Amino acid sequence: MDNEKLIEMLKNMQELRIFCNNISQRNIEGKVVSMQELDLLSRVNMSKNITSLELCNSMNLSKPAVSRLINRLIKKGLLKKERSEEDKRVYYLKLTNEGIEETKNVYLYYLDPLLKIKDAIGDNEFEKLINLIKLSNFKNKEMNR
Repeated sequence: MDNEKLIEMLKNMQELRIFCNNISQRNIEGKVVSMQELDLLSRVNMSKNITSLELCNSMNLSKPAVSRLINRLIKKGLLKKERSEEDKRVYYLKLTNEGIEETKNVYLYYLDPLLKIKDAIGDNEFEKLINLIKLSNFKNKEMNR
């Protein structure tokens, strides 16, 4: 890669970092303090039965990292484990009532900047942006296997 292309890629990386910071670096009162916590709670909320292994795969995190997140959210009273009726070795993660309420409040708070971007650039451009982000995430995961 020549120097000019390298500089252009570095500028692009800086723009992406600014974009991500603008979206995610917001402080809110409550128990959810990190984007990883919100991501985990969101995935649990959107699934009927999800295991810690499924979270590792979908979040692209190691087992120890997911275990630490789970334990932290259980201590905060937002998450609980329920043993599978079919296989007593397996447990599913569920939101507590407090977890449901906290997640709803945080969703609204953190989604606000995205909704503003969507309003500013329009539905079609926003959909293109999201599809490009999904493609990039897929390709990145593919390259790191």
